[in-house]
Amino acid sequence: MAALLVDVIAYTLYCLLTTDFSARLQPELSVVVDGVSGLDSRVPRSFNLSLSIDNVGLREEECVAGEAVVLYGGVPLATGAVQNLCVPPNRAGKVSIFAVSGGVGLPTDLAELMADEKRDGGAVRLEVRVMSLKYSRFLRCTPSLHGGAGPQPPCNRLTLGDESDGVRKVLVF
Repeated sequence: MAALLVDVIAYTLYCLLTTDFSARLQPELSVVVDGVSGLDSRVPRSFNLSLSIDNVGLREEECVAGEAVVLYGGVPLATGAVQNLCVPPNRAGKVSIFAVSGGVGLPTDLAELMADEKRDGGAVRLEVRVMSLKYSRFLRCTPSLHGGAGPQPPCNRLTLGDESDGVRKVLVF
């Protein structure tokens, strides 16, 4: 019995020492709101955003490009293009996104909801969706409206699969 226990411990140590755990790390993507205008006035809404990729520990580059939509309460507020950004392994990169609206001001219900969140002392969270068809990626990010409020949560990252058989397979990372 003792010999079996020694074998199990030796095998476990061997597996731990020979496994490259860094290859399993996923890139961390996040969005920060750098500036916003037009939420309380009669001018078109605009958002200055930064999308960051921290590609530490991967062996492949991580890329993004496409279209971004800024939402609040599930309502689209602005859209913008995401420039092509490819970050090599063990590096970080950032791309600016300028999203604008076709409308003016903020709908009354949304303005009241946002005011309530601000008044209650909570962070007003936007939702930023990035569709990157070129790289088969979909990102869902939830930055604070006031980006300087500290680190932002990482984006949820989905990989879109081939749907040539009529079924879209989505893998969650």
